[in-house]
Amino acid sequence: MEQPAATPPPRNRRKTAPAGPWASTGAQVRELRHRLGLTQHDLGVQVGYSASSANATICKVERGMVCLPTDKLAALAQLENYTSASQLLGAVAEDTERTLLREQVKQEARDVRRTMAGAAADDAPAHDAEEEAEA
Repeated sequence: MEQPAATPPPRNRRKTAPAGPWASTGAQVRELRHRLGLTQHDLGVQVGYSASSANATICKVERGMVCLPTDKLAALAQLENYTSASQLLGAVAEDTERTLLREQVKQEARDVRRTMAGAAADDAPAHDAEEEAEA
């Protein structure tokens, strides 16, 4: 008699750590929301998002995919004490610095590739001319 295949347990999204470029900020927002006892929708509405976009936007923020604009950060800071707001702004600063550094490294890598491609292109015609002269 065959046993039915075991189904994996449902994924608990609340324990999934933020992974996007704004991960530290997302973790701070999630922690703050839990401390306040709010749903993503309620928090989104309280910081100024429309009812139709509040849940999706806060979800993206908590996953670290986007950062809250400064006006929303200010509204969030008003919901909680100064220490939490300070921690949140510290996380935003760290994420911003990390994101800018990542973009700078990407740009430098693109520049190096372009330079190397240009050098290879400059070498190729000279090499071809040498071969034709020998023939």
